Amino acid sequence: MKVLIENLISIGDIINWIYAAIGAFVAYIVLHRMQNNRERHSMVKEIEDTINDLLMREEAKSSNLNNDFKCQTVMYRTILHDESAWDMFKKENISIDGNQRFVRIRNTDQHIELVGTTLLHETLIIFRRMQKLYVDKIIKDEDLKDLWREIIPFMRAGKIEFFISYFGEDDVKPIISICLHCIYASLKSHHESATKYIANMKSEDVDFERYIRKSSNVKFLKKKVILKLLNASDVNRYIDVIAEASETNII
Repeated sequence: MKVLIENLISIGDIINWIYAAIGAFVAYIVLHRMQNNRERHSMVKEIEDTINDLLMREEAKSSNLNNDFKCQTVMYRTILHDESAWDMFKKENISIDGNQRFVRIRNTDQHIELVGTTLLHETLIIFRRMQKLYVDKIIKDEDLKDLWREIIPFMRAGKIEFFISYFGEDDVKPIISICLHCIYASLKSHHESATKYIANMKSEDVDFERYIRKSSNVKFLKKKVILKLLNASDVNRYIDVIAEASETNII
């Protein structure tokens, strides 16, 4: 009887240890996920703040018909409008003011605008960092969708072509890739404002297929989904495309 009781106690202890181990493991998983989420949100916020700080930098110049073409220092964000396309880069369009180099990006009847070359380099760095964070699954589609107003305009009004002419095609691939992922995320979530903006890009004959071919960081099947989404005529068609992609585990 004594042996039986000791065995029962031993079995009970073992069961308790198992429960304790399971509890500790579950607690570890929960804490680990909480820590990962905190780190992810911290890094996403850092990217958002960095983008905002960059766009607020007053290292661009603008003159227009409304102010008799008097040159004014403006924020980077100001010259990212889509009213007219950026010119292709030419060395003769570079000028120096103090210790800052500028390059002319627009010269029309309505606008003469220049951008500081430091802003161009930092733009490239930010997109490269976003690309790495996206590949590492730290930045997700939902994060890119929330930043569509800051990201997608770089694909419009000749900006990609300018960056390619300034830096070279290989260096600009992260910009193309992140823009495409952002377009994909916005269309997938049926984001109304972003969808209308993208539709206007289509009406301007933006060559999405060429950009997609240039993007080596977007999976082949995902590229096909992006093209289908862009060619979809309405929201119901978007839903069909997303459903089809979900069945093949593309998204």
